Amino acid sequence: MKKYSKIFISVSAIACFITFYACKVEKEPVDIVSNQLVLNNLADNFALPAFEELENNARLLNNTLKGLKSDPTKITQAKENWKNLALAWNKAKVFEAGPIGNNLYHLILDEKAKTQKIESILKANEAINSDFIIKTPNYAKSLEALEYLIFSSHDTNLLEKKANYMIAVSEEILNIATKVNTEWKTEYATIFKNEKSREINSSLSKLTNKMLEMMHTIRDERIGLPLGSRNNSVPQPDSAIRYSNFGNQLLVSEINALESVFTGNTSTNNNGKGLDDLMNLSTAGGNIDNGKNVLASDSLKYYFASLKSKVTKLSKPINESVITDNKEMEDIYKISKRTLVFLYTDMMSQLDIRVIFSDSDGD
Repeated sequence: MKKYSKIFISVSAIACFITFYACKVEKEPVDIVSNQLVLNNLADNFALPAFEELENNARLLNNTLKGLKSDPTKITQAKENWKNLALAWNKAKVFEAGPIGNNLYHLILDEKAKTQKIESILKANEAINSDFIIKTPNYAKSLEALEYLIFSSHDTNLLEKKANYMIAVSEEILNIATKVNTEWKTEYATIFKNEKSREINSSLSKLTNKMLEMMHTIRDERIGLPLGSRNNSVPQPDSAIRYSNFGNQLLVSEINALESVFTGNTSTNNNGKGLDDLMNLSTAGGNIDNGKNVLASDSLKYYFASLKSKVTKLSKPINESVITDNKEMEDIYKISKRTLVFLYTDMMSQLDIRVIFSDSDGD
């Protein structure tokens, strides 16, 4: 009996040692309560209103375009409706996880327009309707494709077909916006809130990695490519041309969307729970240009604000500013690079979230 007791005590001691050692080397458990507060705020005060706004603006544009045939002057209202729809999409697309990503809707809405394909569709004999649009490539029915159709001029003999084209595209976008909004309201908001960890495929992981992707696009496509600063390439000012001439305003709205999710603040609540609050649970700091030690979250707020301010102050569209105000555009590019660095090295590391997104050249 004593023999068995000794064995039992030895095994128990080893088990206790292993348990103690494992507890010592494992990371502290994630603060689920803090995560929950942030996810609740982002779902209720950002995602749900953004998708509601997206659907409302898509419907307004669709209704306006339907009235074009009887009243061509409605094109002025259609231009304003398109701008509001594009601004709404910039708020919503950071929440790609869920209905948008699952159905690849972002590939439709964000696709660059190919104007030659659009022109060939207008000049072809085939009738344009909803069935035709379903099989149309994304680059001929994206938000930018609709922008081209609304803001560009065409021969009078193409106006009726152009109106049909615009109506069909706007109806597809409205269908997407309606489906996404409905899914978020009826089901996905709850799923988003309940994925409370910081593991791969959690809500916070999907959200922060989407932020990295959007910031890469801002740095590389919106600023670096037209400026020629991307990999020492040749300046390509035409890459920044927007048919609507709202390019600068749309860029600011993209930056603002990232900043809003990061801070968790709204126009009526300057103390909302955001990613910065989760970062502040960490003791690590950061630096801004004046050399003073500050919280890393404050550094990111500084760069978001600086980037928005400089783009807002540009007196000309980016495709012109890279030529006439090159020094200012160089400064904007440097700030965008610094912002992206802070997102990678500070936000992701302090939140202990694995980086999944990777740009094509690994930069």
